[in-house]
Amino acid sequence: MNNPLDENFPPHHHRPYWKRVHRDWKFWAVMLGMIALMIFYVMSDNFALRGRGQPSQQSMPSNVGP
Repeated sequence: MNNPLDENFPPHHHRPYWKRVHRDWKFWAVMLGMIALMIFYVMSDNFALRGRGQPSQQSMPSNVGP
């Protein structure tokens, strides 16, 4: 049976989670973690934790000529 008082109020619809996710603290924690990892990835030269090292310099002949 329907309550006659319910007709005065609009039906209460919940929006889907993906539309209200920006209010959830877990979403922001994941987003900040992803941004931090992206910054670390870019700054670390593709997650290369070892040093870049110096490029090998090939010895050039000192007397260039015919």
